[in-house]
Amino acid sequence: MYIRSSCLRVLVAGLLAITSFAAHGDGDAATQEPASESGWTVVAAPYLWAAALEGTLGQPRLPPLDVDASFGDIVEHLDMALMGVVEVRKDRLGLFSDVQYVRLSTSAETPAGIAATGTEVTATTATLLAAGTWRALEGSGHSLDLMAGLRGWHTTTEIAFTGGLLNGRSSSQTESWVDPMAGLRGRYDLTGHLFAMGWAMYGGFGLASQSSWDLMAGLGYEIGDRMSLVAGYRSLAVDYSTDGFIYDVVQSGPLLGLSYRF
Repeated sequence: MYIRSSCLRVLVAGLLAITSFAAHGDGDAATQEPASESGWTVVAAPYLWAAALEGTLGQPRLPPLDVDASFGDIVEHLDMALMGVVEVRKDRLGLFSDVQYVRLSTSAETPAGIAATGTEVTATTATLLAAGTWRALEGSGHSLDLMAGLRGWHTTTEIAFTGGLLNGRSSSQTESWVDPMAGLRGRYDLTGHLFAMGWAMYGGFGLASQSSWDLMAGLGYEIGDRMSLVAGYRSLAVDYSTDGFIYDVVQSGPLLGLSYRF
């Protein structure tokens, strides 16, 4: 299945959703708990993201491959996933970082089925987002942050062919690049313990990748004064190509995280 997402339409929908319930405020994780004597607050949040993979992968001198590892195949195709968020805040300013490592293995079909009848694809992706945040809106139980920063990508794609003209051949390529990113993040308190939260970011702008977007929406529950449990859904996309290398994919799936405020 060949996927080219309507990035702008999805991003606008995400921005409208976040703006409609804003984020952080009197109910913000950073403001519920008194800051340290220095005024700084640190939040650490490891999470598990069951991400499926859809899109197109390509390497020089080889035909591009359409990849579709559906949500139903996650358990089978997900080899490893390590993810976490760390945020440091003081007053309206903050630094937000998101680190993730995902390794997926799946089968794929060639466009015509002549060069090869079957393939095995292993895609390893490591990303690091470092973004500055500024509290643009703050009220009773809600707030909205502006975000701007850089997301670094490091990918390794391994392709093994069976059948056809390329039977028995394999190829591997590693690429790294950095995309500028900007967007919004929000949270809205629904009850004394339950809250809605999410973010929407867009980047690339043709400077490295042609485009990249990151959407997340979820519900959280405050457990005590310092700990929160969050469940939601996230989609992360990137369209990058250079010298025959193609990494045009969307990673989507549910996530579950636990945050702790220091």
